[in-house]
Amino acid sequence: MASIHSGGPINKKTALDSIIGGEVVDSRSLKKCVQQFIRILNIMKRIFPDLRTTRFANSVDWYSLFMLVWEMDKAGCILNNATRNRQAQMLLIELSNGVDAVRQQVRKTEGARPDQRLFADYLLTVQGSTDSLPTRKRRADLLRQVLGGIFEEKDDQRNFTIEQRRLIWHSEEKKECAVCGETLTWNNFTIDHQKPHSRGGRTSLENAQLMCRKHNSMKGPR
Repeated sequence: MASIHSGGPINKKTALDSIIGGEVVDSRSLKKCVQQFIRILNIMKRIFPDLRTTRFANSVDWYSLFMLVWEMDKAGCILNNATRNRQAQMLLIELSNGVDAVRQQVRKTEGARPDQRLFADYLLTVQGSTDSLPTRKRRADLLRQVLGGIFEEKDDQRNFTIEQRRLIWHSEEKKECAVCGETLTWNNFTIDHQKPHSRGGRTSLENAQLMCRKHNSMKGPR
């Protein structure tokens, strides 16, 4: 919880010492942390349904993955795209298997091959002092290297500007709803994201269409 509230990875011993020392957390902050924690848990379940079959079921690896997902959610990344989620799941399994394979090789004194450098680097972060802040940051960087490029960020602009509304209105020869065909007027039309904003749709002329208020509200994030 404290790691979410503070904005990044923490040293668990330091956090525990501060709690024992009497550091007070107000109820509002605690409630917010709990809500965020549950939110990220649900996102992780959706992206990584087979997490328990990987090394990321271990507390050390799980914590780092949790923090990365939290950072991506906070940055506005789109984490509900089924295709990208499947890609992320496959990459995480590949990373888990690669690290496990290198660990087996090291136990046999074979060492890692040049093409296993990423796996070997990650393995170093889960050996020895796994709770130190530099180790956590290094582990987070490696996870970000594997998963960070998969997820798009939402368009900062959610609503169409008045200029865009005018351009879209005048670009349509037939002023009617794209769903039901109702004739629209300047006073009652809405503009719909053809690809929903929540799923990565841009607030652009190319991703816009006229729609009546009823069907725009019914469409939601679909």
